[in-house]
Amino acid sequence: MIRFSVDPNYAGKNLPGWFMVASYLQKSIGQRVKFIPYKDFDEARNAVHSGEIDIVYANPFDWVFFMNEIGFLPIAKPRDHFDEVIVCSKKI
Repeated sequence: MIRFSVDPNYAGKNLPGWFMVASYLQKSIGQRVKFIPYKDFDEARNAVHSGEIDIVYANPFDWVFFMNEIGFLPIAKPRDHFDEVIVCSKKI
């Protein structure tokens, strides 16, 4: 199972939509995807740092931490918008 989460700033704005994204990912990649929302940044960062999350929709600040400290790699980011969120994943 792949565990997916979202930056807490974005998770609460459209919670049903994030569950739909997880369903879309699940169908697209043919693996079970579980969406796990967190209510604050500390809880979300701790979950990623402790290995509880495989894919995260993160702000650039957190992504740099996830990349440097945990070894996450970018999967997707908006073109020509360097201050926007990045989808990143554990190294496989």
